Formats: sequence, structure tokens, C-alpha cells
Amino acid sequence: MIAVNNCEPDLCQEWRIAFDGYFKNNAERQMLNDDMSQEAVDTIFSNAARILSHCPNPNNESSVSETGIVIGKVQSGKTSNFISVLSLAFDNGYDIAVVLGGNTLPLLNQNATRISSSFKVDTEKLTVLKTNDNKSLINSARIREFIENGRKVIIVGLKHYKHINQIAEIFDNDFLSNQPILIVDDE
Repeated sequence: MIAVNNCEPDLCQEWRIAFDGYFKNNAERQMLNDDMSQEAVDTIFSNAARILSHCPNPNNESSVSETGIVIGKVQSGKTSNFISVLSLAFDNGYDIAVVLGGNTLPLLNQNATRISSSFKVDTEKLTVLKTNDNKSLINSARIREFIENGRKVIIVGLKHYKHINQIAEIFDNDFLSNQPILIVDDE
């Protein structure tokens, strides 16, 4: 996988990623249960930490908006890699992630199911919402409530303007517009 970041050199500062968190440990356990070798899992999380270290540090008070891209070949393990990035992000101060999970409902459902099963965590710690099934929960008040109650949130949406607009609308308020968010485009 190739990672590219376009932040300005004076603003771009890599940061140290904690590796011993709840979400990472659960995702790692699930990868091992899915018959991945420890070496493969270690490589995936090493790559994830390198990628995340180029993202904005959510614990840093200065607000820096950065855009990066990670490119992978078809069937190269991109899903496992972005799930490992999300797990490390949640353990290191991020509360919200958006995954654009395809352009058809079956692909959206497949991605949401894979994400949920990859974490296998208490529902009081993580909420995975799909734009087609959870419209009543995908609003700024509910997302804020989840975060204030200590939950991490992953919104899985179709790569379609109506679904993207639905997601974008929730960040049109002071609280959520100031939250660090990871956005993954899985297409």
C-alpha cells in the first residue's frame, strides 16, 4: 500500500501512536481468529500506525486540516488495513469515522457487516451506522450523544450524492464540525 499526504511541511508533524488500546486489541484478536498469522497482523498494524501518524493528531489543540490518500491493489487487504487504521485511531483520540463503502446496497451491507464483525466490541463502545438503515440515528444530536457517552461512531455510507449529503449535514454544527474525523473511501 502507498500512503501520500499533502499537508504543508511546516504543519505536518508525525505523532506517536499508542498500540495497546481496546479497539486495536479487539481487531487484532479477530484477525487472528480469522486465521491471519501474527506476522501478518503485526505488519498490518505497523502500516496502520505509519498511516495514522500522518493524519492530524486529535489530541493536538492546533486545528490542521489534512488530506491524504492510501492506495492499494484489488484484493490486497485494503479492508483489513483500513480497519486497523480505524482501530488505532479510536484508541488514539478519534471518535468518528466515515466509510464510503461502495456504490450498491449489497456492497454497503457487506462493508458494514465486515466492519462490525472486525471489531466485535461492546455496543456501548462502538456504533456502526449505515446510511440506508439508520437514517433516524444519523443526525448531529444523536452522533453527539453517542460521543458524549463514550461511544465511537462509524458511519458507513454509499458513494452516492444523497448518502454523502446525509453524512455531510450532521457536521453542520459547532460541536461536530470541530471533531477530528477519519474518512475512508473504500472504492
